Amino acid sequence: MSLLFCWSVSAAPLRLRNARVWDGTGAPAREGQWIAIDGGRVSAVGDEPAPPSDHAELDVHGRTVIPGLIDAHVHLEAVPGAALRGDSAAQRAAAQEQALRAYVACGVTTVLDAGISWPALARVRGWLADGTVGPRVLTLGPVLGPEGGYVEAFLPEHVGADAMPEVEEHLDRLVEAGALGLKLTIEPGYILPVLPLHEPAFRAEIAAQAAARGLPVLVHAQHADAHEAALDLQPRAVLHMVRDRRAPTDLIARYAAQQTWLVSTLNIDAAPLVAKEPAPWVRALEQKVIPADQRETALSRKGWRDFRRGMAAVALPEMAPWLRRLGLALSPVRAMLRRGAARTGSNLRRMHEGGVRIALGSDAGAYDTIPFYFHGVSTLQEVRWAVQAGLSPAAALRAATGQAAELLGIAGEAGTITVGAAADLVILDADPLADPEALYQVHQVVQAGVPRTPDQILSGTPD
Repeated sequence: MSLLFCWSVSAAPLRLRNARVWDGTGAPAREGQWIAIDGGRVSAVGDEPAPPSDHAELDVHGRTVIPGLIDAHVHLEAVPGAALRGDSAAQRAAAQEQALRAYVACGVTTVLDAGISWPALARVRGWLADGTVGPRVLTLGPVLGPEGGYVEAFLPEHVGADAMPEVEEHLDRLVEAGALGLKLTIEPGYILPVLPLHEPAFRAEIAAQAAARGLPVLVHAQHADAHEAALDLQPRAVLHMVRDRRAPTDLIARYAAQQTWLVSTLNIDAAPLVAKEPAPWVRALEQKVIPADQRETALSRKGWRDFRRGMAAVALPEMAPWLRRLGLALSPVRAMLRRGAARTGSNLRRMHEGGVRIALGSDAGAYDTIPFYFHGVSTLQEVRWAVQAGLSPAAALRAATGQAAELLGIAGEAGTITVGAAADLVILDADPLADPEALYQVHQVVQAGVPRTPDQILSGTPD
């Protein structure tokens, strides 16, 4: 597996002092701790007073220190609202590079890109290799689906294939690129079942060919029936919550029995509603990391109208535009989003209570026609939505740290503050175990042992 890191400078030995440490393992937070960092990795954790040392010292004055957050579902190629504004290729590239910094400024130090074209992946890897500030990036490469289906209709430069030679060519390229796994779609359509699907036997052969190459299968599925079909493949994970109805009890039991991971993506329905709140995206960190043009699009009446039209085109691709406009005029979109957010939140809580393994992912970026899924900010929102759905703050944070690392196969490397792990830490001014709003109060982010403020990260200042 190919892992990408930023801040390639050699970190000097460092010791954090007087920290309240929540380590992401499931253990309770501990007051009065010190954390030693050598070579960009955690070398020791102990109780104050700390023994004599030659390490440079950073006194955090009792602040809470947590592992760097992990978002297990992002789309780094997508620029919120770009299609609505008509952004140029140069503008999109600049926004994509800025998004990498936004993640780290928000304390998100690892992401899984769950669908990116090969050219965009090459750009991201090039920026990181050249020293651009960004998270550790794992990838699933381009998405695979049937010809004429969801992938070909809505994801340019991804792979629609109904023949095994084309599938095998794609799998071989994923292996060559060091991808985490294969993303396969089972998507009949967002509103009506108008999109073609692979036959179950063909999906099973795809999964077998992926397994033969050491590639786990991760499935895009949003409907309960699609989740059932996905579980037939024994996948590593399904990348969305059940969105069309209350998750059946037997489906929850099947997830728990198979120990298949489920990625939350509550942000899909919840984030657009923030634009209609009295004071949307006004926290200091949000003001810093959300680009002005993206904010303006998300808050404008035109942005909301164009978003509705874009989603109607995605949901009903074969319908005449005038019919879609009529349908939109008769559709209470905000009410539909509120119902969807309540449904997915309830399903997440029930899945969690049923013993399903949960990792947090926001679907940040998603499509260029959606102006609300901001990079970095969406991850913090996802933790808030999970708590609002009924998870404890500790459970939601575990899903965004240690558990997400388990899903991604990097447990021990990321997601916990444990000896030997990469020193990716977030120093917060308030306690996220009491209130997830504390995640927006980032004092400093330590990445590979180098501490920096959000302002330094966003400006690209190396020290």
